[in-house]
Amino acid sequence: MTPSLCSADWDDSALPAWGSAKDARVIVVVEVGGSWGRDAVADAGLKAPKGATLYVVRSPGRHAETPALQRVIVSGGFDNEPWLVTGKLNAQGVSTFLSGDVVDESWWSKFGFERSDEPALLVCTNGARDTCCAVRGRPVAQSAYAVEPTRTWEVSHIGGHRFAPTAIHLPSGQTFGRLTGDDAAALARLTTQDVVPAELFSRSKHRGRVDLSPAQRVAETWWREQHPEFPLTPPVALGAATKTDGGESVELPDGTTLLVTTRKGPELRDSCIKNPKPSQYYEGSLDHA
Repeated sequence: MTPSLCSADWDDSALPAWGSAKDARVIVVVEVGGSWGRDAVADAGLKAPKGATLYVVRSPGRHAETPALQRVIVSGGFDNEPWLVTGKLNAQGVSTFLSGDVVDESWWSKFGFERSDEPALLVCTNGARDTCCAVRGRPVAQSAYAVEPTRTWEVSHIGGHRFAPTAIHLPSGQTFGRLTGDDAAALARLTTQDVVPAELFSRSKHRGRVDLSPAQRVAETWWREQHPEFPLTPPVALGAATKTDGGESVELPDGTTLLVTTRKGPELRDSCIKNPKPSQYYEGSLDHA
């Protein structure tokens, strides 16, 4: 019997995914093979570096054990000039690297890390955290891996499994949900200079850039829906989110203002193992005040 999936309930609701990305300023990923538990990072004995968000990744397909030399990726600069560096370290080297300043170029050099123009697509498949991520995420990861095997990874919990299949694109820091295999393959091919297929920068699939506030994420999605010709970088120039009586306002690149409000929706599950509760989502509209 197929388990009831919370993400299928959210699909049926047609509520938007925009604004729902998990916060991060710097993202570090470490290759950890085998089966993952509910907290894959803690189970691997890893501790997030100061000021960074840590995930574990593995190659899609059969889950081989952790290799002797583990791939490590560090990415940041999402608000200005996105960057990505990568290297391979043994287990002791990984622990030592994570204990230092992972955004310091001299620290990278010490461990032999190199800058890379090749993107990385991290597709959530952490089924021990939520069934949706395994049942819906794994086939999508495998589809992208078949096209871009050096750029596609399965990743531990990145939040938002109600929008599974979900993924983070690095180095842009853009997060997406409700992906098809074709969507994921297209994302794995994208460099920061490329234009994203318009359907991915839609309120249904675009969860937002990780370093923005929820209101700013909604504003970026709204702007990109109107201007699909923009590449991933440079980042869309947005004002800070300002609280108003009706919600939050964000200044758009043309000087107009988007009003972002939080709404209550039907009772839905945020996770496959939780009970339904009133859902929450965002709406955005131009502020004509």
